Amino acid sequence: MTAAKVETAIRDSFERSALLDAKKIEVETSGSKVTLTGKVRNHAEREEAERVAWAAPGVYSVDNELTVEWSWFGE
Repeated sequence: MTAAKVETAIRDSFERSALLDAKKIEVETSGSKVTLTGKVRNHAEREEAERVAWAAPGVYSVDNELTVEWSWFGE
């Protein structure tokens, strides 16, 4: 798979996941390496994003640079 196809597959998986806010997660691919950046609401969301990235075909490395940004009362 090309890097662009891997990126598209991951983004599509993010959109389908009820646990992820896909709009806040950036996906960059370089060959078989994926880098995740952006902000998530909690550690569970961070781990889910990494799990989804690893599940994409052709991925051999995931660099999870997502940061947890706590939000109180929907702020």
